[in-house]
Amino acid sequence: MRNSAEQWPAPSAIMTFDEGDPDENPWVAGRPVPEVIRIEPHAPEWAARFENARAVLAAALHGGARGITHVGSTAVPGLPSKPVIDIDLTVSDPEDEDAYLPHLTALGYRLTVRERTWYHHRMLRHDAPPDQPARLWPRLPRTRPACPVPRLAAHPSG
Repeated sequence: MRNSAEQWPAPSAIMTFDEGDPDENPWVAGRPVPEVIRIEPHAPEWAARFENARAVLAAALHGGARGITHVGSTAVPGLPSKPVIDIDLTVSDPEDEDAYLPHLTALGYRLTVRERTWYHHRMLRHDAPPDQPARLWPRLPRTRPACPVPRLAAHPSG
């Protein structure tokens, strides 16, 4: 990496959002059923669950992942959270679903959201075992990260 500034969008790009097409239906298989949200004290095993998922994803994608990062509240040590592991998956082109989606569905992930007009956003869920769900967010390189976890982890007081 020559210059770390080359790896991140400009601050203004991170702090603003495009609207996307308000008429686009993002739900692949219909709206999800509402779920009870439960917040739990931070659990050290969340990091281990992510590391296991990262290894499995990297092997399944055969080098097709440009990055696999633990994001969201479970990635921040000490922060109470929903016990859902959020994983930011950087791929060369989220629109080229044939390059990654079959590998992910073979692992038990299912595509639930596809928003082509909003940063090519995708979301996949994995609900097995039911008490250890995970969400996967395939994205393009050089677009906004799903959550500024490195900053939160390095500066837990804000």
